[in-house]
Amino acid sequence: MHCGARGGCSNHLTINNTPTVVDSGSMSLVSVTVTTTAVCGCPGREHVHKTCASYPQSPCHNGGICMDSQGGYRCQCPPQSEGPECQQTKHSFHGNGYAWFPPLRPCFESRVSLEFITEVADGLLLYSGPLAQLQPWEPEDFMAIELIDGMPTLKINHGSGTLVLQLPSNGRVADRRWHRLDVRSDSKEVRFTLDRCNAATVMEMEGVGSWLTTEDHSSCEVTGVTPNTDRHLNMSQVLQLGGVNENLPYVYPQLQHKHFTGCIRNLVVDSKFYDLGSPADSLNSSPGCVMTDGNCISMGYPSCGPRGWCHGEWGSFSCQCIPGYSGHQCEREVPEYSFDGRSHVHFQLAFPLSARGTQVQVLVRTRKPSSTILSLLSKGQNEYLRLEMYQGLLAVFYNLGDGDYSLTLPSHRLDDGSGTRSTWSGTTTRSPCG
Repeated sequence: MHCGARGGCSNHLTINNTPTVVDSGSMSLVSVTVTTTAVCGCPGREHVHKTCASYPQSPCHNGGICMDSQGGYRCQCPPQSEGPECQQTKHSFHGNGYAWFPPLRPCFESRVSLEFITEVADGLLLYSGPLAQLQPWEPEDFMAIELIDGMPTLKINHGSGTLVLQLPSNGRVADRRWHRLDVRSDSKEVRFTLDRCNAATVMEMEGVGSWLTTEDHSSCEVTGVTPNTDRHLNMSQVLQLGGVNENLPYVYPQLQHKHFTGCIRNLVVDSKFYDLGSPADSLNSSPGCVMTDGNCISMGYPSCGPRGWCHGEWGSFSCQCIPGYSGHQCEREVPEYSFDGRSHVHFQLAFPLSARGTQVQVLVRTRKPSSTILSLLSKGQNEYLRLEMYQGLLAVFYNLGDGDYSLTLPSHRLDDGSGTRSTWSGTTTRSPCG
């Protein structure tokens, strides 16, 4: 079956109520009738939020409460379930174990990302591939992410040869900090990135009417092309995180290391968030992160109080405040302002914005279909960022030195008088106020 180059292909099993009977005269065999059909599409990226009643079971994991909203269902989650659908996002590994999760189902243009924290230089973060000895004619599709002497290493095989990508030695990551790895596969071309290349060197030259910007990604990103003819990953085996089960009759010849000491969090495959709380099988591992979660409790109380989400670090923590609050522990209430259409508030920032990324969050309540919510302007007035209401929809207009651009969120109206949180987050090479 031929599917579109940007989608994917998966098997769909249909079980028929009518059994299949094989009669040889002296013996009869009766089995369930199962039909397998190929289905084109990329379920991870094509998932649509419907109403809660549209699902036979709640789409919210770990006891989360499904609630209907204008954009479909959303989940009200219990503590420690931090994913968008109440997934447990973290899992701990204690050096000689593993945890099994549902198989990777990558799209043809696939994106896999995860974060980890450790102080051990060698280990296996992820393995998806054969669990038994292959016959000579069987393809060896697999993907593995290892730490080798503190350097993240990707091994990937589309069935006709293995590509090995290792990040440079200045990217050693056994430093008790959270790090993120991204694997982007566009057919045969594969890109392996550390920490979104936040440490990339940015070089700027002033051109005619704009800035010319170049980035050196050699310290944080490697690319390669898989060998020979096969173009896509085709895997049905379980996904093994933090190690592999060595009790199986397979020696994993692809791997240099077979276990991991540390924590893994935020595993996302083509927009699908994995629930790491309940593995199908595991050994010497546990939900959550034993190395960081304890820092989110102080004197028996949440470190961020009732107004923030705690992000545990190794020996410290940081807080992500709910809308309307700020401060190290979300202790300060952000003031509210009312505007009549002719008024505004002007701020002179006392600090420069980050040159790598900018995040803006604001709560809005209005019935006007068009207005400016927030505007940031550079000193030279040639770079800007504007958050606007445009025909009732949220829109952002920006120029970061390389031309005028805009984005509009088409599925959610803001002019209905209800309170709405609007967030703009972007990774940039220049700050609009730099």
